[in-house]
Amino acid sequence: MSITNARIEVEPTDSLVDVPLDVRLGGLEANERVTIRARATFSQQAGTWSTSVMYEADDRGELDLNVRAPILGDFSEADANGLIWSLRPDDSNINARSLSDGLDLYELRIAVETENSLLEQSIVRRAIAEDVEVVEVREPSLQANLFLPDGPGPFPTVLVLGGSGGGFPDRSAALFASHGIAAVSLAYFGVEGLPPELRQIPLEYFESALQWIANHPLLQAERLAVCGTSRGGELALLLASRSPQIRSVVAYVPSSHVWGAISRIEDEESVDFFAAWTYGGRTIPYAGRVRNDAVAPDENGVVSLTPAYLKCLADTKCSDSALIPVERINGPILLISGEEDALWPSAQFGELITKRARSKGFDFVIEHLSYSGAGHSIGAGYGPTTVNQSYHPIRKAMIDLGGTPEGLAKAHAESWPRVLAFVAQHTAPQPVGLKEVSSVGN
Repeated sequence: MSITNARIEVEPTDSLVDVPLDVRLGGLEANERVTIRARATFSQQAGTWSTSVMYEADDRGELDLNVRAPILGDFSEADANGLIWSLRPDDSNINARSLSDGLDLYELRIAVETENSLLEQSIVRRAIAEDVEVVEVREPSLQANLFLPDGPGPFPTVLVLGGSGGGFPDRSAALFASHGIAAVSLAYFGVEGLPPELRQIPLEYFESALQWIANHPLLQAERLAVCGTSRGGELALLLASRSPQIRSVVAYVPSSHVWGAISRIEDEESVDFFAAWTYGGRTIPYAGRVRNDAVAPDENGVVSLTPAYLKCLADTKCSDSALIPVERINGPILLISGEEDALWPSAQFGELITKRARSKGFDFVIEHLSYSGAGHSIGAGYGPTTVNQSYHPIRKAMIDLGGTPEGLAKAHAESWPRVLAFVAQHTAPQPVGLKEVSSVGN
């Protein structure tokens, strides 16, 4: 097939994964219908994903995907980024968790088809800027990947903590560094040399990490931020409440309480055995432990754990001592949650965190971004949001994450620029004599 007058303009053609797309077509017939297909192979493990939508050009034969909505297909929003977030795996058995692995770039191939013609364009999407340096830190007391921006430093710094999947949270750390903020991607279980599961993790390990950051000549520890997701969000709030050197917190889909371990072991009766966190050999009190079999799976074998967490919170035995004392945090807090979170009720947790901070006279800004239609898998950058369930390697179950593709895409697109701005603002050197703003926001 050939095409003569039609043209496609895609910007940018080579960019980070958090840069929005602009896709325009011209030279079409007035009101001509076109089918646009997109396809990407993310990695060998994640496989190939694709999407397809049909549009109708305007009466000038032009089409702007950020202005005009599709008339048919895999998404219905006027959003050029739909060519990314509506991608679905060609293999239905692909685990969505594999999308968060690795820092390899990928190519998005876009094809525009009319009745008699074909037009193609490929673009490159990068998880990390080419000038970011990655340093592996493998010490007895520290398992981390350090992401350093281009330049002489020292750099504003964020400590990045992953959730219950374990390992290194490299994707978010790489994007922070790509925007000029050094990031320490810290593993605390699930890698060689660390515990195999989220159980009895000593908080002293994180104190060692904070000291390592403070001693590093290229890192500015004076206004250190911490960013955590899910159980990492719980951990970020807990650490900041105990460590005044942490000066701001970003918590994605966090908890207001400390929770128990996530373990393959089920037949141990000791309360201390199932603690997630310890300090000085003593258990950090936790609200309860949601077991692997807490909720029966649906007809497709998928488990939604939010009802089990809500039931545990309603239990009179749920101790107030498990509430995280966020009022002790020595700086501003930004919370991001999904109102349709099916893994745990992050939106309700966010409300509890905000309420406690206000009632206790918290001295800094606290902001809660709660997104309707979003589930548990809110994060940085544009990526597919069509798979809202994931196999959990420790729970050994398919877990419902909740949310709609459109709702999650909106949460990704709106929250990440605010996270970047928040971290940049609160890690920047503070002018001498200027006090931190003391207020509580919505």
